[in-house]
Amino acid sequence: MRARLDRLPLAIELAAARVSVMSPAEILAGLTRIGGLGGGGRLSPAHHRTVRAAVEWSHQLLDAAEQQAFRGLAVFVGGFDAAAAESVAPELSFDVLARLVDKSLVAVMQSARGRTRYRLLETVREYAYELLVETGELDAARDRHLRHFTALADLAREEWLTKGKQQFVNELDDDYENIRAALEWAAGSDPCFGMRLLAGTRDLFFRFGQAEGLRLAQLLLERCGVHDRHRVEAQIAAGQLATSMGDSAAARSVLAEARELNARLDEPVLQAWIQFFQGLAETLAGAVEPGREHLEASRALHHELGIRIGEARSIAVLGMTFVVADDAARAKELLEAALSIYLTEDDSWGQGQCHTFLGVIAESTARDPAIATGHYQKAVDCLRPSRDATLLPVALIGQAGVISRRDPATALKVIAAASAIRARVGGEFAPFYRARLERIRARGEAALGSEAERMWADGARRGVDDAVTLAFGKASPRPAAPAGLSAREFEVAGLVAEGLPNKAIAAHLQLSVRTIESHVRHALTKLGLDNRTQLATWTGERGP
Repeated sequence: MRARLDRLPLAIELAAARVSVMSPAEILAGLTRIGGLGGGGRLSPAHHRTVRAAVEWSHQLLDAAEQQAFRGLAVFVGGFDAAAAESVAPELSFDVLARLVDKSLVAVMQSARGRTRYRLLETVREYAYELLVETGELDAARDRHLRHFTALADLAREEWLTKGKQQFVNELDDDYENIRAALEWAAGSDPCFGMRLLAGTRDLFFRFGQAEGLRLAQLLLERCGVHDRHRVEAQIAAGQLATSMGDSAAARSVLAEARELNARLDEPVLQAWIQFFQGLAETLAGAVEPGREHLEASRALHHELGIRIGEARSIAVLGMTFVVADDAARAKELLEAALSIYLTEDDSWGQGQCHTFLGVIAESTARDPAIATGHYQKAVDCLRPSRDATLLPVALIGQAGVISRRDPATALKVIAAASAIRARVGGEFAPFYRARLERIRARGEAALGSEAERMWADGARRGVDDAVTLAFGKASPRPAAPAGLSAREFEVAGLVAEGLPNKAIAAHLQLSVRTIESHVRHALTKLGLDNRTQLATWTGERGP
């Protein structure tokens, strides 16, 4: 309940007043709008009797520029940085933003990458959004929001087309929800412009929301009648996401349409990528020979264009076709060639791709299982920084195969965790990977009998960190600033884990109790936790 109330002291106080007459579930059911809480004492100031009144009162104290900027920020979902705020909200300068922070209408946080971000508390955002609607400014604000993120997507798109790299799009991780919301708006207001945004942010949806990305791609393509290069790029995105979802028929269809349109446009770079994704779709569907034909064409064209990472992508998937065909020698030769390019180009995801399949080869051919484990460990290390949820689970499945004969219970937990990680982005394992998973699962169920179901349920609850620890038998090193916490916030969280109350923590650190309360509140917000007990558990799991 505290999370739903954004931990606002007044909102918590008003909710607590209802506990004697309503159950917590009934109170939560009434929190659909900020006007849902009230009941401040008769002697309380009017602006302290409801959450709405408190927010309204704070808004009335703003000057005209602050009010306009405040309304404009309501279109952001999940947070924003200062540059985005200045681009989207009229009259907003850094000074105005700082004043909104000082007046507790905007919260400050750090991203997992250690960057300063801002957000409106949800209760405050609801009120600001209502003001946008009432003033007739909502459509204009949404349009500015769309155009800001499309400008960033254009940079990412250009990097992908000219270099094959996707480093810039990784910088947009924190804005995934903003980009998804912008595409939803574009689908109804300007679907052709939305295709530009999708083309540049395709990799975000591959990593965080494959089903959602495919739905949006199909919607934009259906509603935009323009046949230009942006349409081809959106079709490539739809083809990749359909492949990831295991819908080979949809992938084949949309990629064939892209190839036909691009033949008229004569864009060689797009042709190279279309044939790569056609080859990938055929390979994952089990059609190895058609897949190789597309991949060889893609490899040659990428080489001619000087797009080294595109060439390596084609070579790596060619290697995978020989893994599927049980030709380990040829597969290893191709994968090592691709890995060499990836190392030169400093492409971590590609290195992870190669090590995953070199692990599969080593698992079936090497006498020492440690060789396969070494490849799978390198794969995970390379894939984790990009928060990959497609190939990393495949590496976990491979390692589960290595340990399944000596420890079927742990192997079963690992593949359950891998399945859960894969499902979170809405995708499916390709048949080749699924067959390996099912073999390990059958082995575990045969060995464990009635305990197998409990082991599977245990594994399915695990996150990436726990799954990696289970698979490789060692915990991953803790980052310097876990989950974006500042050093002081992490220190305070450690003292909370020791069971110290705020007053004792304040005395220990020689800070005020109010400052400690602020550090605890910020830590809870950044971690998405509800209470001190959860914070203590989170800290304890990460060790001293």
